[in-house]
Amino acid sequence: MQDESTSAARPEREAIEQALRQLVGVEAARVCMDGGAIAEVHIAASPGSRPKNIVRDVRSYLAAALGIELDHKKISIALLKPSVPARADAGDSGAAERRRVRFQSVQMLIDGLHAEALVRLAADGRSLVGTACGVPAKMEMERLVVCATLEALRPLLPDDARLICGGLARPAIGAGRAILVEVRCVRPRSEQRLIGACAAEADPLRGAVLATLDALNRLLGLLAPLGWMEVRVDPESADREEETQA
Repeated sequence: MQDESTSAARPEREAIEQALRQLVGVEAARVCMDGGAIAEVHIAASPGSRPKNIVRDVRSYLAAALGIELDHKKISIALLKPSVPARADAGDSGAAERRRVRFQSVQMLIDGLHAEALVRLAADGRSLVGTACGVPAKMEMERLVVCATLEALRPLLPDDARLICGGLARPAIGAGRAILVEVRCVRPRSEQRLIGACAAEADPLRGAVLATLDALNRLLGLLAPLGWMEVRVDPESADREEETQA
């Protein structure tokens, strides 16, 4: 009977895990069952994610989709910051290529006068996610995408560096248009202005992400934080985060 119960519960557990992995910021999910009830949920979160938001999203999904009210004490989050990529020799183009940030996807969610941009990137084998909210005006949506891209890149920066969106333009060039993005890298007592460009005819939102990366790809390797840091969230106090050197 125990084997039959375990076998029957397995598809439900796997379905829950698969659904949780679709939530923003979740890279991996493991659900531990106790009979037919959820005993624990373990989440591996993307760098730069907010653990409090992930706990909230997990509880909201379980309540809305499955009618399960799960105590936040049963949800644990592990959040990792990426390490510094190994420095490559000048002729090692393969290592330099691995350090580059790559585009994965961009989405724009619009509800009335509310717009939310969601950008997914990849760097050093990890997924980076950023969001930005505003209004669905034409150029404003592209600016939201730039801001979401910069938010996704935050885990790659040291604590004393900030990236902000500057100017944005879509000039005509040749037979089509390009998108130009200005990004400012602000550090104590210094500010650097960076410009990126990309053709924008087919998909201007994707073009906004690629133009932003074009401005920053060479800079990010120089700004990368030192070492791996693991952040574990005690679900009994969502406001308290402990950092330990991995």
